[in-house]
Amino acid sequence: MLGVFKNGVVNPPQELYSPASSLAMAAKSPQETLKDFLAANPTNGFSLEFADKGFLAYASPQRQLLSQQRGENHRLEIITILPDERRLFREPPWVEFEAGERGGGVPVVAIAQAMDQVTNAKLVEDSWRCGVRAVKWEIVEADEIVRCLEMVMDGGDESREMRKTLRNGGIWRGRLLTTVEALKLFCSLNDVYCIFLGSLNNLCTLNKQYGLSKVSNEDMLVIEAYCTLRDRSPIPAHRVLKDLEGDFGFVIYDHKAGVVFAANSGGDKSVNLYWGIAADGSVMISDNVGHVKASCGKSFGPFPAGCMYHSEKGLMSFEHPMKKMKAMPRVDSEGALCGAYFAVDAYSKANTSMPRVDSAANWG
Repeated sequence: MLGVFKNGVVNPPQELYSPASSLAMAAKSPQETLKDFLAANPTNGFSLEFADKGFLAYASPQRQLLSQQRGENHRLEIITILPDERRLFREPPWVEFEAGERGGGVPVVAIAQAMDQVTNAKLVEDSWRCGVRAVKWEIVEADEIVRCLEMVMDGGDESREMRKTLRNGGIWRGRLLTTVEALKLFCSLNDVYCIFLGSLNNLCTLNKQYGLSKVSNEDMLVIEAYCTLRDRSPIPAHRVLKDLEGDFGFVIYDHKAGVVFAANSGGDKSVNLYWGIAADGSVMISDNVGHVKASCGKSFGPFPAGCMYHSEKGLMSFEHPMKKMKAMPRVDSEGALCGAYFAVDAYSKANTSMPRVDSAANWG
């Protein structure tokens, strides 16, 4: 993802600026970086421009075709096998099986609930022959589960054949290597635009809390939470963000209000954001450090984990909201100043309120 906001829309910490950027080679303009972004994602990328305010660019995750050659890595959408209700209508994660000697050759019991889960359960049983599927389009009762388990565990002919396929002759051989790939989601509602990276572990609970449908995904939830904060919520922003469990990062642009709101969790760091100041004074935010460096030179840094940025209130920590942020200079291998890191100042206090309009404006 790539977000660029013109000077005046966002006023970033001046510690991000590095004098070395003016001495370096001419950096690309944000428009040139946008062209590079779209060229690198010709089939799955697009951008939205907001007049003289800036633009957002997004590329959905690429899908990899299933290879049928033995000895290669193979990918399967686990969304269609594991009954995880909240992942039915979102960008599916990928799970990777590696061919090799490390697999245990354990057959799969596929319980399909809806949609394309039925198709992939059929593939497990009929095409890949590495497992058995429970009865389709019905409630799965205990007797049916027992039947499936007996088929894969009783040591009979079918069980032995599945294990032989997995261990010796089949392509689905190996162990589960990777978990969920970082999701990239885009959503817009009432001139509020959001790009969300990562995933939330408590999405179902939060959807109920905000009155959203069960199929709402993370970016829809974040937009709803932002609008609630903006219009009528008595709860401070840091409390709302602390309720989000998972590893995530997002950028919201409220076109009507001209407000940018961004945050990055302090999870397992599978999602990283970077921001910087381009030569024309624009602020860039991206999960690709190469795009930021191309236009910002040395005037960039990592977006601090566990923090949020509001274009009217500035940078603050939602994990330690009562403390101010302090900048620590970054120096590269050549000794040149390269933006700054930001960390919580343990010996300070900060004002944690977020600007909101009167609730009457929301109903007028």
